[in-house]
Amino acid sequence: MTRYIYTGPPSGFTVKKPDGGYTEIRLCTGKTAELDPTHSQVKSLIARGLLMPVKCDVKASEQEYLPQNIVPETEDPIQEPETEAEEVESATEEAEAETATKRNRRRNNV
Repeated sequence: MTRYIYTGPPSGFTVKKPDGGYTEIRLCTGKTAELDPTHSQVKSLIARGLLMPVKCDVKASEQEYLPQNIVPETEDPIQEPETEAEEVESATEEAEAETATKRNRRRNNV
């Protein structure tokens, strides 16, 4: 078994165990997983660049892979929403602000 970091969308597949049973493998973006490098699905994910081998031993508490955007100190980094709810809230606020701006323009033109 080899430890990999998964970088694709949430996914999963079933693996047959040596004792005849089956195991469900669930892959989440940025998480590590112990996988058999000879399994066809693992080979496919590696070929597509979605699984990357971990070269060092990682503790369970440090399994998250959080890519960092590097921004020069002279620029203000863009604050990206952390959750889907925050994205929806941000999009709603932007739409409301745009609607208010259009409404004000119409009022001023009349």
